[in-house]
Amino acid sequence: MVLGRNLRHGRGEIDVLVRLGGTVVAVEVKTAKRGDIDPVENFTPDKAQMVRQTAARLRPPAKRIDLITVVVDDDGAALRWLPDVA
Repeated sequence: MVLGRNLRHGRGEIDVLVRLGGTVVAVEVKTAKRGDIDPVENFTPDKAQMVRQTAARLRPPAKRIDLITVVVDDDGAALRWLPDVA
């Protein structure tokens, strides 16, 4: 269940907040064109820390941070869901 999108708290932002089973999860989404850098590499340690801090301040606070990567090309998009990355 989606609880919110583009949630701002201070300088931080949570792209998507969801409830999976009984767990509130903050989801960061990173996108790139095929052939560019892997979107995972754009989830830097500094970005992970900012997401963790922001997720902890939400009510209800997120208990887990997941990452969704989107790689786009002329044929469409490839999605990858990476749970518990931070």
